[in-house]
Amino acid sequence: MNNVTTADGYTVANSLDTSAFADHINIDVANAAVFWQIKQINRLGENAHMATWQTEVFMTPGSRSIRRPGVTGVRVRSGAAGVPAQVTIELAQ
Repeated sequence: MNNVTTADGYTVANSLDTSAFADHINIDVANAAVFWQIKQINRLGENAHMATWQTEVFMTPGSRSIRRPGVTGVRVRSGAAGVPAQVTIELAQ
């Protein structure tokens, strides 16, 4: 996802949801805070289709690289109602 505008809730346009495990996720957030969630398996050994959305994480503008085992997706939403952010996300496999 390259330079997408966040919404107040999670949308298809602001989500990357694959059926394969990712090596890492890069998130770049400009101009406003966001919440993000990763989609991850609960136990090692599960297949990628068993992944579920995990707890939200608040992020202020900036960059972050996330490396966790069993991640298959990521999604973002605005950190404050009516305050969209510009976000670029890379899900590297």
